[in-house]
Amino acid sequence: MKLLNYVFFAFMLFPINIWAQPPVETDVIEEANIIRYKGGKEYVLQHSEISDRIKKSILDGKVLLGMCTLEAYAAAGGEFLYKLQADPKWGNGYFPPAVIFSQCKVPDSSKISMFFTNSTQFETKVPARFEVLFENGKATKITR
Repeated sequence: MKLLNYVFFAFMLFPINIWAQPPVETDVIEEANIIRYKGGKEYVLQHSEISDRIKKSILDGKVLLGMCTLEAYAAAGGEFLYKLQADPKWGNGYFPPAVIFSQCKVPDSSKISMFFTNSTQFETKVPARFEVLFENGKATKITR
């Protein structure tokens, strides 16, 4: 019961207006879940529109400049941290994964950094952390 009181209190301090958000296709969240639970290979199999260069990179576990957020997630694998400056169209109280993963279908002026850790991006023996910056829906910078 005490936890419920804290949750209610937090909601009162930081109310979320779910009606103020632009509509988000639920399939982008479903696609992110496919990647999370089945991996990049499954994502590649379901998307024949992806170029051969991007497909190979996803299967090799390497994020490339020009990839959208879902493609980068599929390539890097695993969990990620993010930093997000959402486009004003999202208003207040947006669901960050919806903003992040909608960039493949409906890119906007959101600025997104996704932080991944793997050993395939830079072909290291020990997993290395790296940041991918997205602008206008595409990866524009990858830093170690």
